[in-house]
Amino acid sequence: MKHRLAALAVTAAAAAVLPLCTATSAGADPSYTVRGAYLTQEQCVAAGQAGYQLWGPNFLCQPGTGGYIYLLTH
Repeated sequence: MKHRLAALAVTAAAAAVLPLCTATSAGADPSYTVRGAYLTQEQCVAAGQAGYQLWGPNFLCQPGTGGYIYLLTH
């Protein structure tokens, strides 16, 4: 339960900060969209796989600002 609350808090905080930093994290390919920010690579991959019905099998987990891992999709 604590992990879910922490993940929710991180996601909410990242949603407030992402507009400020998406140009630097996904600037190489503007066709990518940031779908979330996670504390670990494993959390990001799990979220990418869980979102298969929304964006298909193609997603990237890349390091971003503030130590977060960003989930990027086409």
